[in-house]
Amino acid sequence: MLVSRSLINTGRNAANSSSANPHAKMYLFLLMLACALLTNNSLGHPMPEEDASASGTVTIDNQSTTQSPSILAITELIASIIDDINPATDIPPVQISFSDVPVHTESKLGSSVLLPCRTVNPVAECQWSWQPLPPRHLPLPDMSEIPTISTITPDDQNSSTASAPLTQSLPIRKFPAFGNNSNDCSVRFSSAKHEQAGYWTCAVRQSNSAELISTEPAKLTIISSDHELPITFIQRPTVVESPVGSSTQITCRTETSVKECQWSWRQLNQSQPWNLEVKRFPAFGDDSRDCSIKFKNVLPEQEGYWTCGARVNPNSTFAQSSPIRFLISEVEFVQLSRDIQIAAGETVLLRCSINKPVVRCEWSWKPSNSSKNPITVKKFSPSKDSDHDCSVRFKNILYEEEGLWTCGVKLTPDGVLHEAPPAVVTLLPPAKVSFVVTPEDTSVPIGTEANLNCITNVRVEKCAWTWKPLTGSDAETVVEEFASKGDLGRDCSLSLPQVYREQQGLWACQVYLPSQNAMQSSPLVKLTVFEVDEVKFSELSQDIQISSGGSVLLRCVTSSGVEQCRWSLTPENSNTTVVVKQFPAAGVESRDCSVRLSHALAEQEGLWTCGARIRGRQNYTDAPPAKLSLLQPEPVMIALWTTPHEKISLACRLRPVPPKAQCHWLHSPNVHLRQTNSSKNSRYAVQMNYTSGLCVLQFKLDDHDLGEWTCRFTGGNAHGNTELGSATVVLLSTSTDARLGWIVGALTSLILFLMIIVVVLVVCRTHIFIKRTPKILETMKADQRNRNNSESAERYTEGPNKINFQFSEQGLQDLESINNKLSSASNEGPKRQNEIYENIAES
Repeated sequence: MLVSRSLINTGRNAANSSSANPHAKMYLFLLMLACALLTNNSLGHPMPEEDASASGTVTIDNQSTTQSPSILAITELIASIIDDINPATDIPPVQISFSDVPVHTESKLGSSVLLPCRTVNPVAECQWSWQPLPPRHLPLPDMSEIPTISTITPDDQNSSTASAPLTQSLPIRKFPAFGNNSNDCSVRFSSAKHEQAGYWTCAVRQSNSAELISTEPAKLTIISSDHELPITFIQRPTVVESPVGSSTQITCRTETSVKECQWSWRQLNQSQPWNLEVKRFPAFGDDSRDCSIKFKNVLPEQEGYWTCGARVNPNSTFAQSSPIRFLISEVEFVQLSRDIQIAAGETVLLRCSINKPVVRCEWSWKPSNSSKNPITVKKFSPSKDSDHDCSVRFKNILYEEEGLWTCGVKLTPDGVLHEAPPAVVTLLPPAKVSFVVTPEDTSVPIGTEANLNCITNVRVEKCAWTWKPLTGSDAETVVEEFASKGDLGRDCSLSLPQVYREQQGLWACQVYLPSQNAMQSSPLVKLTVFEVDEVKFSELSQDIQISSGGSVLLRCVTSSGVEQCRWSLTPENSNTTVVVKQFPAAGVESRDCSVRLSHALAEQEGLWTCGARIRGRQNYTDAPPAKLSLLQPEPVMIALWTTPHEKISLACRLRPVPPKAQCHWLHSPNVHLRQTNSSKNSRYAVQMNYTSGLCVLQFKLDDHDLGEWTCRFTGGNAHGNTELGSATVVLLSTSTDARLGWIVGALTSLILFLMIIVVVLVVCRTHIFIKRTPKILETMKADQRNRNNSESAERYTEGPNKINFQFSEQGLQDLESINNKLSSASNEGPKRQNEIYENIAES
């Protein structure tokens, strides 16, 4: 608790002064690491404790739960690693290309150490990483298998010193580059300590990159002033095995006297390279050279790697021996074969997998009803990649080998043999051979590969293939013999890489079963070859133009039979070709590759290419493409003649009618009428009938209403108003009769009676013209105007969202006469045009 409180206070102070203290973030990181170490120590890790009853040996009590005071030493070690690391601001920048890098350095305890690191170009950030010195013998359990990666190798670095370590580096410090050119990342230790010994790596990062570029690690060695002699450990076993609950000792002795001993521990499958310090105690024994440790009651949790350390000076670092693998004699067989029934001559797989690595596997056998000791049949060491697996495979098992098969494993070379429950192997009578897959008739092009498949239901020893010609001799010749293939020995398939005309014939697969001493043959199959011809097209469609929604046949016929057809489309304004359809050729001779488009769409415009593939070929032969274009209908405008100051009705129809469709009438420049904004005071009235789809506009015509009127339907959706359809009608005024006005004036001035008669005649003629003007005028297509006019009240152009105008029978005849006169007027001179217009007005 004192250590935790000290670490928490340190982290809090570092956080409060992060703006002024550059080490604040580093102290926070080390606080988290130390807390993790304290947590691991409190979760039941093995904690050695001295036993006064054992003379000259340190023992471990399995009931001990107190925390070791060595945790404080761990936190002091980590904190002292980064002590007095400051940017070497007193070093002027040197313009060289990463050749000024940290090198292997030896320094006396307490002296100043400079680790240089400079670049030729400016960098944004510097980072220094540290990793501890490995144990003296570089044991694999304490080392990571991933070497340190370096992207730049300086030419002037001393390569004769110790090699780079294999453990992963721990980032210690990040800071911006300094110097005139922002290319200096050097650091200085003001007072070197033993805890700072290790491998130091400098890494830099440019401002426009997130990747760190590292130098080679440089080894920093701290030499004591009293020139201590190196500590040498006496060789002892590297693996110790002990059952649960027993008393076991792990020995550790040195050749010279030492003052203090240390034991650290890690799990067997732990991936991190850090060991947890478990115990420190003074050396004992003769001349203080014994650092052995003893376990009074072994627990399963104490299994792992145990490393012994020793030192002479309390201020120096511990020299560490190679770790000892401490194994608990508890083996669990996670996968094991039990009762096996198999036919004689087959291959049998005996499974045996263990929950921990083993160094030796042993398989023993004895008959089922025998009381004799088992016979060891096979001994082997598992591979490094599968050190948990002792499974074996026996081929061609015989009757003499049925019985009890037992798997045994050893965790150490001289350890206990742990045996699993035996697997009972019973041999059944041999099964009758039959063909699971038989060869089939095959036809291939000359010079190509042919495969004849042949697979049996049981293992066979030998395969053979016989051949005889298609006609002539009936004698079969054995042309191929080989051993069965596959893991189960049941595959007798034959592959011919290049088939020639001479190999045409009848082929048969023969198999030999050793237990039955018999040969069995498959039915004969025919192998034929053929010449490959080129694909030629006899009929092809040219460029096609059709209306949208129409049907079209794309013709494609070959001159000879083909196996497969393909149609591909390259859309307009695109370089991408898409395969639209693939199908077998049609027709009696398999020459027809034609397709029909039943409803042409705009997305189908482009180049259509027909391709064909003959038998035995993988590639298609393409014909010249045909271009498909859709014809777009031209807009039609209807003209309507009327007289000013008369009430007129304009109507347009939409089919079908969406529920929220809106009707608009537009007249340039400023008239925009909706079905919802017409009022009693307006001289325009718009009415929408959703049942019939008619939108009617009624108003009294004046000179401002002449010109183009547009009826437009819109419908609301999630993307705004969308136009559903529109149509246009032009209103034209009937020309006035000047001669009639002169006669009326003259008669009025002469005779009042005649004036009354003329007025009556004028009124009558005007009344007749008004009757001829339809109340509701609707346009329709030109090709429908010649149809039966008796159906005009209900007819309209089919298709969704189409607007149609319709005329009454008399109105159609009048409109046809007007159109003919307008057409003739367009070809005459101005004077003749005026006369025609006057005649139209009179009619």
